[in-house]
Amino acid sequence: GGVHTELHIRVRRRGQNSLHTAPEIIGAIRSLALVYTDVEIAGCLNRNGLRTGHGNRWTGNLVKAARSHHRIEGHVSRSDGVRRWLTLTEAGACLNVAPRTVRHAIERGVLNAQHPVADGPWILNRDDLDDPTVRREMDNIRRRALGTAVQDEAGPDLFNYAASPDEAV
Repeated sequence: GGVHTELHIRVRRRGQNSLHTAPEIIGAIRSLALVYTDVEIAGCLNRNGLRTGHGNRWTGNLVKAARSHHRIEGHVSRSDGVRRWLTLTEAGACLNVAPRTVRHAIERGVLNAQHPVADGPWILNRDDLDDPTVRREMDNIRRRALGTAVQDEAGPDLFNYAASPDEAV
């Protein structure tokens, strides 16, 4: 006889499949499909180190297959050019402020948004941008950015200061 090594292998039982894509990833795909194409979603998932159920990197076709399997609609560009779901940059353009300003509004709770993956886009609903509270907050921010450098009639003129004759120069 020879020397034998005992090998233990866990056998999957019927209905037990550990090769499914994690539910968190499917949720991310569901959110990202609102603003991104399948190829862009694949890039975003790969940047975040997320893998398929088989441990592979994502491709556009794998994202499409996952969307199909879970009945998730793909990104559709509307013919009129008006999109319901926006990225941070697009929302900033709609509100006429910088994207960073929109992000600060999200962090303060003034504006609702989804952030499905850490290194990915913020997703905002266009309808939320029309909320009076959000519009008022963005108007305040724009006013602060412009400054209140308007000269008050009663206030001193700081730029054309002329010393009075009795003051020592």
